[in-house]
Amino acid sequence: MPIWAFYRTLGLPVPDGPDNEPQIQIATPGGSTLGFLTEGMVGPVNPHWPTLVGQRVTFAYRCDSPNEVDATYGRVTAAGYEGRRAPWVAFWGQRYAMLSDPDGSRGDLFAALTSEGQA
Repeated sequence: MPIWAFYRTLGLPVPDGPDNEPQIQIATPGGSTLGFLTEGMVGPVNPHWPTLVGQRVTFAYRCDSPNEVDATYGRVTAAGYEGRRAPWVAFWGQRYAMLSDPDGSRGDLFAALTSEGQA
């Protein structure tokens, strides 16, 4: 599955273009740039790149409400991407869910259960 379509499905402003590009850059509202490289790109240019087993990085996506966690999880898994754990009420006071992008990196969705817990 196309890796960049995963992030687009989550709602990130991934630039339009071929989803088979080895890297993308996303401009953030604060003026920084978030760069993503596929493992397929990093391996050939770094002879010491280890193919890792287990968790490499986790991106957490704050949703506006618990219902948005459920809706986003449903949209992403309906598009064919892996759901690691369906939405649940976490003991730390959030609605939480876990997804995986096509390279195996985790993307978590979360929202405060009450408006007082939202920043």
